[in-house]
Amino acid sequence: MSSILNNSKLSVLQRRKTLAEVNHSSVQENESPPKRRRRSDTQLSELYMSHLRDASQLRVVAERMSWLKLAPLIMPEYPVDFEYIFKNWGMEIVSKLGEGSFSEVYRVRTRFNGENDFDVFKLIPVGQPGQPAFDHMLPEMSMCLAGRCLLESPRHRAPSFLSLRGTHLVQGQQTEDMIYAYEAFRRKCPQETEQPHPLDRPKNQFYVVFYTSYDGCELETELPKLSGDIRASIVLQVTYALAAAEQSFEFEHRDLHLSNVVLKDCDESDLEFRISGNRFRIKSFGKRAAVIDYGMCRLVVDEALHSTFEPEILVGPGMQRWTYREQHRMLGGNYENRCLETNGLWIRFIIRKLFKKRPISAKVFYAAQINRLYSELCENHLSARRCVEILENCELNQTLSI
Repeated sequence: MSSILNNSKLSVLQRRKTLAEVNHSSVQENESPPKRRRRSDTQLSELYMSHLRDASQLRVVAERMSWLKLAPLIMPEYPVDFEYIFKNWGMEIVSKLGEGSFSEVYRVRTRFNGENDFDVFKLIPVGQPGQPAFDHMLPEMSMCLAGRCLLESPRHRAPSFLSLRGTHLVQGQQTEDMIYAYEAFRRKCPQETEQPHPLDRPKNQFYVVFYTSYDGCELETELPKLSGDIRASIVLQVTYALAAAEQSFEFEHRDLHLSNVVLKDCDESDLEFRISGNRFRIKSFGKRAAVIDYGMCRLVVDEALHSTFEPEILVGPGMQRWTYREQHRMLGGNYENRCLETNGLWIRFIIRKLFKKRPISAKVFYAAQINRLYSELCENHLSARRCVEILENCELNQTLSI
């Protein structure tokens, strides 16, 4: 494969076809990595901007769900190593933030960040037995791109989704800084460390890397510090964000537990949302909520994309496991099915987690809206758009729409 990638006379399509075979065949230990031409910062910047244009929503949906569809979202379109990324982005690892079922998330700083600004570096090992296949990345990658559209769309807008900076295919061992961050996280959070040590992975391990905006700390860890007003604002922010995504892409998150909502300080007193061209403002109380981790989502960008849950996720006690089981029942066990009401199921989950005592005290801002919404959610399965309609129709002193 190395010699093929080095052959400059091969077309881009041939290189993509070669990369597609990686997911179905093992890589030899003694295979040398492809040689790469060094590019100047200007060339890299131009290449990256070209990548952003080529990876637009319309191009994403042009091909079938396969590596050939995933490859146009990768820049460059061949494997690089971690040193290549860090050097050319001027990136340094700050700390490890956490882990998912198959992923690890690091906080990073680049030369494009200010002193107190950070981004996120999420890596997912692929191609080995027991790891996700390349095409399983497509729903999450597509939603990262779609989420960027929701940050600026004039018709459906929500400041509550990740901004994708770039996507890479990486091969090789992790750097010393990554190993140090992994070990520091394992010492601090041993019970949350499930991913193997970086040096225990194969030397030729492949990773799909997402480079995104950093949108704050997990709601689950921040919850004890939050006032009732902030909690109520979070419920509304998430509801309106899901409604905007529903209208745009028939989006269902399907895994919206408290670790998949993050919080960040914001200066805006009001946050603007747009749904079908209608504008709404929600008081922030100094916090902006963002919805993250789209690995289990379903959405439609020309064709329906979805992920399937492992059966083990349905087993166990607690509200979160009950929510997975109820969602499974609503979908008839077929995760390809469209069911926007799964979003309402997770909105109900968030309300119950944020407000142990219900009905919510009238002293809390937006209490009447949320009490009404929760009552409806306990009786019916509702889409996020229907939840917004209930909030809009609730007669209150606070006016949401402008």
